[in-house]
Amino acid sequence: MLQTLSPVPGHTSNTLPNLIASKPISDFSTHVRRAVLCAMVAPMLSSLSAAPARPNVIFILGDDQAWWDYSFMRQPGVEADAIALDPSIYPVANTPAIDRLANQGLTFVQGYSPVSLCRPSLMSMVTGTYPHQHRVTGNDFVGGGNSAIDDSYMEQRVTIMQSLPRILAKRLGYVSFQTGKWWEGDYANGGFTSGDTRNSVSPGVRPSQWAPTTIPGYAPARHGDWGLMIGRVDYVNGVQNPVLPKLDPLVGPQVPGAVSYANTVTPVTDFIDTQVAAKQPFLVWYAPFLPHTPHDPPAGLLAKYDDLVAEPNETGDYFAKYYANIERLDGGIGAIMDHLEAKGIAGNTIVVFIGDNGWINNTNASSYAAKSKRSPYDGGVRTPILVYWPDKIKPRGPVEPQMIKTPASTIDLVPTVLAAMGLEPSPEVRGINLLDPAAVAARDTLFGDIYQHDVESVDNPARTLIWRWARRDGWKLILPEPGFGNPELYHLYDGSSGAPVDPFETNNLATSNPNLVNSLTASITGWYDEDKGLEWRTAASQPSANTLAPLGNGAGQTWTPSSGTGYLAAVNVVLKPTSPSQALTLEVRELAGGQPTGALLASSSLSSVEFIQNEIRWYSFAFPNRIPLTPDREIGFRLVPPPAGGGFEVAYAPGGYAGGHMTYEELIDTRPATDAAFDLAFNVSLSNYAIDSKLRIRKDGASVHLDALMNVKQIPARLFSSRDLASWPPLATDPNLDGLSAWDVPINKPREFFRVNVGGAGPLVAVVPPSAGTTYTENFNNGTGAALNNVTPDTTTGGAKWTAETAFRDNGAINGTPAFGATAYLPFVPENGHTYRLSAVIQQTATNADTWLSFGFLTKSTSTASVIGNGVIWALTRNLSTNTNQVPHQNAAGGTGPQAEKGDYVTGAGTVAMSLVLDTTGGSGNWKYSWIVNGSAKIAGRALPSAYETAIGRVGIGNNSTPDHTFTSFTLTTD
Repeated sequence: MLQTLSPVPGHTSNTLPNLIASKPISDFSTHVRRAVLCAMVAPMLSSLSAAPARPNVIFILGDDQAWWDYSFMRQPGVEADAIALDPSIYPVANTPAIDRLANQGLTFVQGYSPVSLCRPSLMSMVTGTYPHQHRVTGNDFVGGGNSAIDDSYMEQRVTIMQSLPRILAKRLGYVSFQTGKWWEGDYANGGFTSGDTRNSVSPGVRPSQWAPTTIPGYAPARHGDWGLMIGRVDYVNGVQNPVLPKLDPLVGPQVPGAVSYANTVTPVTDFIDTQVAAKQPFLVWYAPFLPHTPHDPPAGLLAKYDDLVAEPNETGDYFAKYYANIERLDGGIGAIMDHLEAKGIAGNTIVVFIGDNGWINNTNASSYAAKSKRSPYDGGVRTPILVYWPDKIKPRGPVEPQMIKTPASTIDLVPTVLAAMGLEPSPEVRGINLLDPAAVAARDTLFGDIYQHDVESVDNPARTLIWRWARRDGWKLILPEPGFGNPELYHLYDGSSGAPVDPFETNNLATSNPNLVNSLTASITGWYDEDKGLEWRTAASQPSANTLAPLGNGAGQTWTPSSGTGYLAAVNVVLKPTSPSQALTLEVRELAGGQPTGALLASSSLSSVEFIQNEIRWYSFAFPNRIPLTPDREIGFRLVPPPAGGGFEVAYAPGGYAGGHMTYEELIDTRPATDAAFDLAFNVSLSNYAIDSKLRIRKDGASVHLDALMNVKQIPARLFSSRDLASWPPLATDPNLDGLSAWDVPINKPREFFRVNVGGAGPLVAVVPPSAGTTYTENFNNGTGAALNNVTPDTTTGGAKWTAETAFRDNGAINGTPAFGATAYLPFVPENGHTYRLSAVIQQTATNADTWLSFGFLTKSTSTASVIGNGVIWALTRNLSTNTNQVPHQNAAGGTGPQAEKGDYVTGAGTVAMSLVLDTTGGSGNWKYSWIVNGSAKIAGRALPSAYETAIGRVGIGNNSTPDHTFTSFTLTTD
């Protein structure tokens, strides 16, 4: 139920859900097949310049403050009645600037953060996602969170989520500025174009306004470094703790000698001045470290609250310090608002104010009490949410200024700002547009998830989950994980009248309301367990093959979708194109007589320019309309040969997929493919969302800017152009890390069309293991002298192809003056449940300190740099008794890495037989490796760090600069 209170007499609440046209004339979007979107530029260029001025955006974040410690909350009809139920609250917090935003804006007095800890809360605000989605669930890593190495993996999460500053920059050309609290490393990680936080305390990277060379102790690098001084330090005069005279509460801060708060926000106002001069719309992230500890207000301000608060510990003045810091927060906000007015841009600036989490000050310390920060109670997760936009939120305007008691969430901030810009959010964003009254009224439940302070696993956040909570119709359920207590149910407010009942959560009603507990528990479980990611999930797969066959008259595969639900997004197959100028179509069909020849469900085609001739690669056929899949529904696909016939070979293997079978128009070993139990090398990609990619175009000077909101992330997006809608040459590729891609294209044609897709060629594929029980052997000294790039293995594998530096030539002698560290490799990705043995027999010559050969499991990098530079687990042989000899290393990032073991096992001339054994049978997180030299295990079952598992993508061999050693053989086997 939408409950509103209007502080403006004589005006009714608005009913207009949209503040700006949902499709401004500077934007263009439509749907096109196979995640493709086409657009014509020329006819719209003349209208692009007529787009309305974009609003500026300022996010203001309070830090560690109780929801009742704002003076506007004590106004009659707002939350005065609720606050009065706790007589221990000191009603003294003075927040005139925040009150101005609240009374003149759209204010949700019962706002919430899903989590009650600063770092995950800030990530939810900037991405519009829940903690279990962005996975930054705590502040630090267990056992070493202050290490940059430990923290880097969490920092990377913001680069693969669509952050608000990156969205506005890519889609609308906004510039942005970050200052204050920011945990995620350099400001650029979050998509900001400028900022204070560089993850450093070096004076060489300090903001230009800051003169002293020493950063205060409260500003460590990982929390925001130099930016944490914003709002609490005088940037102009370098005064770290400015002293105010004792103030008259009736006069306020404007007395002679008072510190001007304008000095404390100079980096923000300087940024604003630059953008106003350039007529450039902007975003500011202003997250002052206030009222956060240290509670160190200027003496005069402390004296003001010391007079107002009679607290148990007058020596420590803990409450007076806390309230004085709240006024410091308000002073900086007031200075920024005054600056917007002075520059004439306040009307078209959206100002959002929120707190990151709650706070209840302890009586005898500047620390938080129970049921506040880090807890699931309203004292920890509740914060008012203010949206201020004078041009749109005003009396008799599109939206009336009002205070709303319907609960809202900080995950709503991103979709609210995007809606004001006429932009759609990624489907990962589950919040609503707070400027749409219908959406606010329609949502019946808010959710949150709270974790331990330290993170154990970014990939599996549930390992440190403590509580989940839900609020519905005035009730709130706190659902603890096993071992953390029993469910707690509180009746906070009356669902009809909005009157406070138990806003401070003192009366647990879970025992007397089992039906409501069960209902909310089911809602929490369904919300938390629902797949919300933008990644495509892989299912129904035969991951490898050992044979190639001509496509002939057609080939296909049937399969049964795995349990669960989802949408079919793409079918991925292994092909070897053998002729140029050939296109290929893949059809998804219902089964008829066990064959994929029934009703057509979807089709997708790849053009000739999307194939790479004579290379074995994965190819993705993506669909524009997602096909909903249900468990146990048998369907299949068929590769339709091109009209000219031929042109492709398909990869297959003896049946390794139990949910279907290969179909093939020809015979295999004199039998049909279905009788012979073969499967194509294939997998299907499942999506959580039945959406298309959306491409938008806007003019930007002499170029056209294109941005695509993709239906998948971490799969490269490719841009194509056409003038005739027949030929589509590729233009560029975007890594698409977060599902949002962008390109700038010069305007050099009178008419041009564009499309973007994620189909086409994947990495090189070697038709070799991981098929269990197979062996691949490469003999180098068989007298053929064949170049590695053209090797035909002794064991038939369908012509697996090596990739190598041109300097890495010939056979066992590896002569021809190869480059130092030159490497040859085959693509290879291990899977759980196998034992992989990589073996080499090497002939050494006499002792030579500068000579060795190397081999091992390498990273996915396509670089042909040395095994040493790209090795994950690798070994080398050096026949020098006075130096390290055969040496294995493990290193996911390249470089020499830690020496796991070393020894003088074989010196001088002789034969060395080495094996690296990778054991994945223990499942992810429990991989092990062994190193064996001439039959002796030098390392047996050593644990491999779990982060290295996904790094492996190749096997390869390498050499040094002289031809003193030779490979006799190189073998990869799997059990």
